[in-house]
Amino acid sequence: MSETARTRAPGATTATSGTGDPKGARDRTKGPRVEVDRGRCVGSGMCLAHVPAVFDQSDRDGRVLLVEPLPRAGVVPAVRAAAERCPSGAITLHEPGRPGQDLEEE
Repeated sequence: MSETARTRAPGATTATSGTGDPKGARDRTKGPRVEVDRGRCVGSGMCLAHVPAVFDQSDRDGRVLLVEPLPRAGVVPAVRAAAERCPSGAITLHEPGRPGQDLEEE
């Protein structure tokens, strides 16, 4: 997988949707959004093991790559589990309508 993630803030990345379907991506904009902090990532690969449709790992440095920042509803529970189990706390799941429910460890 190519490393085409865009940097939004130092270490935090998002990626464009790989679906090639702008309408499909637009329909999911109100759902959960994933964000990763590559600067915080330790490269354990647990996220990739949990949800390969959303996460990948860099061939260069072993750190997380975000493949799909707007996951489909069917994989959200697995994304939530990956965020909870991330050993470095590098994954944040923003869930609209759930105040205070972002899964980000400080």
